[in-house]
Amino acid sequence: MPLLKPDRTYTANTVTVKEYFLTQHNPNRISMPSQMQGKPIGVTLHNTNTIQVSNTTMSEQYTRATQNGNMGTVRVHFYVDGVEAWQNLPLEWQSWHCGQRGRSDNAKSVLGNGQTISIECIMKDDKDIHAEDNAAKLCAYLLNKDNLGIDCLFTHNYWCNVRNG
Repeated sequence: MPLLKPDRTYTANTVTVKEYFLTQHNPNRISMPSQMQGKPIGVTLHNTNTIQVSNTTMSEQYTRATQNGNMGTVRVHFYVDGVEAWQNLPLEWQSWHCGQRGRSDNAKSVLGNGQTISIECIMKDDKDIHAEDNAAKLCAYLLNKDNLGIDCLFTHNYWCNVRNG
């Protein structure tokens, strides 16, 4: 599969973000989440393992893997690495990153998928300072954009613990 060409590139708190919405680029007809109900209540940050790439960045490679179905049902707003970020979903769309694609008996669990902006930070162990720094800057940008405090920054484990009690 050839490298993706972003529709737009912008800067978010010094992080280069390449916008490539899977809602508009979906040749394999992967299933997509729906639009968010209301404004985001926060940002959910995940850590994802690095992958081997050549002639591209890991965030672009993860975007291609999502587009072609290799990421299963995972749909996130952003993949970020030590170089840049790729935005896969419009911010007003839900994402699927907290398991069960938002379906749960616990209403709080649905908030993770349905009302938070999701970011996958691609890093090996906890030693990729550049990826971690870019993720932190992107989180700060998104929280500030929606006038949300640091208490509105969540981890993937937070939503798992809510769902599992």
